[in-house]
Amino acid sequence: MSKLDSFTIGESKKEVMEYLVKKGAIFCLNTALSEYDKHFVDNAVYAYLPKEKQHVLEDEIKDLEQGKILVNFYHYDLEDDGDNDKEKIDDNVVEMDDKQFTSKVRTIIDLYCDNKSNQAETFIRDVW
Repeated sequence: MSKLDSFTIGESKKEVMEYLVKKGAIFCLNTALSEYDKHFVDNAVYAYLPKEKQHVLEDEIKDLEQGKILVNFYHYDLEDDGDNDKEKIDDNVVEMDDKQFTSKVRTIIDLYCDNKSNQAETFIRDVW
């Protein structure tokens, strides 16, 4: 996982996620895990920012007033297989509640890659 940058913005996680959806973010790591496993809670936001959307960092986010919610951005360099089905963007991304999240399998892989595998122990058993 290649980290782009971290910021603290906004007053609530919901507000920050709604803002980031409009900027093309794909929620990953703990944020995706929180969507799949309602018992897991993390107040920070973790998101991929596709290359074509990375200008948002320079143009807007760096100029936002500092807030309470930690946002961690990562490079999104996963291949899109071209299947633009409404529910399944590609093998790595799914759409839920008008937001894009990494798929269950991609979330587990990311957690392992970011040395957070212990956070996914229960979730792994549910998936496999």
